[in-house]
Amino acid sequence: MDRLGELIDTQVATFTDLGSQALVEIAKNDHVTFKKRIADVMTGRKRGLSAHRLPDHHACRLGQWYDSMQHSEIATDPAFRALPEPHQRVHEAGKEALRRFQHGDHVATRTEVEHLEASSQQVIGCLDRLGASLAARMAA
Repeated sequence: MDRLGELIDTQVATFTDLGSQALVEIAKNDHVTFKKRIADVMTGRKRGLSAHRLPDHHACRLGQWYDSMQHSEIATDPAFRALPEPHQRVHEAGKEALRRFQHGDHVATRTEVEHLEASSQQVIGCLDRLGASLAARMAA
């Protein structure tokens, strides 16, 4: 599954002319992949990932996509504009969860994972609303 995910990520990265809705779906996939990496450390599936090695909310692919958005139909959408705050919180909570986990503080780890998940749901909600908005514009 991990190799298949890596292959899909590689193939997705090579697409140069994707529609806006496809870009939204890729952004959602990237977000879920970020969370999976953290979960893999906590479940023992992966080693070597620490808080300082996690990208911040600008350096991850979702952040890079957001920061470089030139398409006005996307950049001006309220759902897109609402994305940065919960996205930043996802990264902050993810880093803190890993820090707490690596120090053996399981209660605090659980709290940070809950913060991560709450913010993650907001990110996915923003992306879902953006996708729906773009679909409605295309249908009009």
